[in-house]
Amino acid sequence: MDLTAKAKRCCSFLCLSLGLALLSGIPGGAPAAAAADAGIHAVLDQHEISLDGQATLIVSISGSRSGSPDIPRVEGLRIIPAGQSSRFESVNGRVSQSVEYLYNVQPVRPGDFTIPAISLGETGAATDPLQLRVVQSTGGLPGGAAHPRAGADDDDAAAPAFLKMYPAKNRLYVGEVVPVDIVALFRQGTRAGVQAAPQLSSSAFSLTHHTEKPRQTQETVNGEPYTALTWHEALCALKEGEYPLGAVLEVVMAVPVQSRRPQRSRHRGMFADDFFSDSFFDDFFSSVQEKQVRLESDGQAMPVLPLPEQGRPADFSGAIGRFTIEASASPGTVSVGDPLTLTVRVSGRGNFERLALPGLADIDGWKTYTPSAQFRSADGVGYEGVKEFEQALIPKDASRKEIPPVSLCYFDPDASAYATANTKAIPVRVEPARTADRAASAPAAARQPAQNSAALSPEPPGKVPEGGLAPLHAEFGTAVRSLRPLPYRPWFWGLQAVPLLLIAAGLCLHRRSRGNTSRDDAGIRQAVKKSMADMDRAIAEDDAPAFFSSCRHAAQVSLGRLWGVSPAAITRADVEQRLSDRGAGIRQVFETADAVAYSGRPLSQDEMRRCRDMLLDELTKLEKNHAQNTQR
Repeated sequence: MDLTAKAKRCCSFLCLSLGLALLSGIPGGAPAAAAADAGIHAVLDQHEISLDGQATLIVSISGSRSGSPDIPRVEGLRIIPAGQSSRFESVNGRVSQSVEYLYNVQPVRPGDFTIPAISLGETGAATDPLQLRVVQSTGGLPGGAAHPRAGADDDDAAAPAFLKMYPAKNRLYVGEVVPVDIVALFRQGTRAGVQAAPQLSSSAFSLTHHTEKPRQTQETVNGEPYTALTWHEALCALKEGEYPLGAVLEVVMAVPVQSRRPQRSRHRGMFADDFFSDSFFDDFFSSVQEKQVRLESDGQAMPVLPLPEQGRPADFSGAIGRFTIEASASPGTVSVGDPLTLTVRVSGRGNFERLALPGLADIDGWKTYTPSAQFRSADGVGYEGVKEFEQALIPKDASRKEIPPVSLCYFDPDASAYATANTKAIPVRVEPARTADRAASAPAAARQPAQNSAALSPEPPGKVPEGGLAPLHAEFGTAVRSLRPLPYRPWFWGLQAVPLLLIAAGLCLHRRSRGNTSRDDAGIRQAVKKSMADMDRAIAEDDAPAFFSSCRHAAQVSLGRLWGVSPAAITRADVEQRLSDRGAGIRQVFETADAVAYSGRPLSQDEMRRCRDMLLDELTKLEKNHAQNTQR
């Protein structure tokens, strides 16, 4: 669909909406049709990496007028686009779009770097600056955990896939939270699929955060190339003692089996009812079979120590880590009985979910309310970040000159001791209650004599007696010539024709846009047929790269029409996210194309014909489902 057709469809929708709104008595500019403001948020999955590693920058944009982020250049870092995904929603006429951009951040030299605020075009929205530390390559991860290239033994290196676990510390306290990396390595050329996130093998620990998608990198283990999937999680110790710390991961791997004679393909065209009988999972290459495999990491012994009883403060809430605290109040000048907002910011690293401020519960001379808390993670797993508390305070009298300091008690695992962080006293100015408030709060009996005397003694017009009410004066408004009802006036019926004309215009534009859509569909079918001819030509010439290029183009054109997006913008990640449990054949074609291109494995003509028929069958099913949903 071209831009002109989209504009016509938007105009028809606008005319219909405006006409129906006028008929139902709702103003055309109702807030329900207002566009949501665009917002932007950025986060790094790691804040400290080695010189030979890389971090992932995730930029999320939400709103009805989303645009592309302006990524600044940072001296010493290479920020490379790695893909994007998008989501559209329409609720009660309000259309919103959410787009997530991924970037690989690769360091050029060690040091501390600041990624400036990332802006969103001319909207004025921008993110907070991000900090990244790059250290020299020492073969280890932050916190002393071994790097996969240095920690794999000979048995692991000989296996096609294995699992490793790298906690940031080798000793924990009960309730302490630390980062942990769970790494699954697959030898290049191995076909495997991950069904779910890894799980811990011991009940003495838990993962407080679950990464939705692992970070994919290329590693070299004992001279062999491997593809590494890394889950960056937060590990929490639940009970004291010494327990083995390990992880398990369920994967589906392709193992070689005896080859079967390929069946003759049946090509009937793009929109046929049935293309071939056998399923892709039953027989695609007729040389491998999928098998459930359970990967387990070595269970390293992890001692978990109890928190010491000696020196434990009475108001200790269970916070473990290292924190700093600061406070501010707004406004700085209030009257007795008026509220102000106390804001306390706690930053650092540790188990923020156990962090509380008992000092806010009772402050002498102030009336307090239950505080609200909001946490912003800085590392994506909740180990580093800022927790902000906001509380409403009301001074009870004008003698209050300051807000007392607020204290935070926590346990420092590095020093193995309890610590207390305090804010400074915040000066405020409290003024006496306003006169109107005092008069309103005075006893009714004290005001009654003044009101009675004011009622008995007349006052000059326009003058309000002290303590009484103003006298009543009758005034005439603007005179009108006629009280004729609206239905008997000609201009009233003329206005009723406006929404009807708008509805007629909307229906006309809608019919024209449907005609344009039919022409667009014909062009898309023509493009898919051309890709089919290119597939047949590539099969005849035994050209696997050209064949998979035609397969990708046919899938992108068809899916672009169904999803209403540009075909060139559709990636493998979009196919996996949007199709979910549908279109398994299309996803497998994309994976097979990558596997063949990466491993250099030759592909026979029979295998390419099977792949072609399977792709067309899946596209036909999606086309039928789309048509049924449209009719509904």
